Amino acid sequence: MTELTRSRTGALSVGEKVRVKQPRLPYADWAITAVDPGRSFVWTSRAAGVVTTAVHDVAAALDGTSVRLSIDQSGPLAGVVGLLGGRTVRRYVDLEAAGLKDRAELD
Repeated sequence: MTELTRSRTGALSVGEKVRVKQPRLPYADWAITAVDPGRSFVWTSRAAGVVTTAVHDVAAALDGTSVRLSIDQSGPLAGVVGLLGGRTVRRYVDLEAAGLKDRAELD
């Protein structure tokens, strides 16, 4: 992510809006739909013909920290978007997971 703008300060909360900019992608507006403080959050973004839902989950593990990220895309253009942008999305999710894991292990 090259830019992230939150609509609120403090801990994430349901209903909060977040604007995200990633390289080679347009801005995406996300809405926080679920939060388990210190453990996970879910957010959803809507674009022309596609609804994207992403889950971010962090948990303690015997050897450090476990990070699980998942993305689900639905809607009439989800298949096309997945074919055209799937590789880029996977790379960004992998980078995000590594950064989230590093950050969680600092705390």
